[in-house]
Amino acid sequence: MTLSIVTMNGARVEGTESRLGVVIRQHRVTRQKIDWLYGAWEDCDESNEKYAKLERRLAAATDAELRARSEVLSFPVNTLEDMVAKAIHLRSLLTEGDDGLDKYELDILLHSLTLPTNTRSRRKK
Repeated sequence: MTLSIVTMNGARVEGTESRLGVVIRQHRVTRQKIDWLYGAWEDCDESNEKYAKLERRLAAATDAELRARSEVLSFPVNTLEDMVAKAIHLRSLLTEGDDGLDKYELDILLHSLTLPTNTRSRRKK
């Protein structure tokens, strides 16, 4: 199966999905699941047995989203394309009403954008 990835100029090119692309897609899926479950839970009567089931599923989905979010933030960026894809994803989160990044998440994100120490030392030589 061929998937598309976004390049720096926003044009799509055919190819295989990058590892970061998989991580981003998983994060999007978890967010969509929360949206769906929340809508169903909100529409459900509290006295209904389905309400408690949906509440448990929503809690589990929220935990899964937090893990996926952490994975996206900490995923190391090795190419300019990865950096752009990560920036586009984070910008979309913020425009979709995400509360933003707390200082710990921002620190994790910034750390993921730096080159490993051994790469820096090789570049200086």
